Amino acid sequence: METLLITTNDFSERVDVSNHVDDKYIDRHIITAQERYLRGLLGAEFYTELLEEKATGYWTGSNETLVDTYITPYLIWRAYQLYIPHSGIFFTGMGPREMTEDNSVLASREAMAQLTDTARNHAKFYEADVKI
Repeated sequence: METLLITTNDFSERVDVSNHVDDKYIDRHIITAQERYLRGLLGAEFYTELLEEKATGYWTGSNETLVDTYITPYLIWRAYQLYIPHSGIFFTGMGPREMTEDNSVLASREAMAQLTDTARNHAKFYEADVKI
């Protein structure tokens, strides 16, 4: 499992999300926010250093303060930005479903187009890491 610099509890305390959302639906957006946005801001080497320090629980210098004071709120809002378009759509054996108050309906073309565009943009970002 990848190291998360913030917890789902950090996320849930600051944004509007149900307590009934499984952590795995939030964690995936935290990971993407870290990889896609934070790594570029910090540089790969320093980003990796922070992940290693978080994993071991041993912080050097003022890295813990940096994470707690500045990086945590940044990642919360970036992860929330990524979470919102996916929050009401789930993929099932019957295809993509949009949740309604009582049940679910087939996801609209517009909703699927937005998710497809988001996935395409993420793929393009990660493509840059694998180009030789």
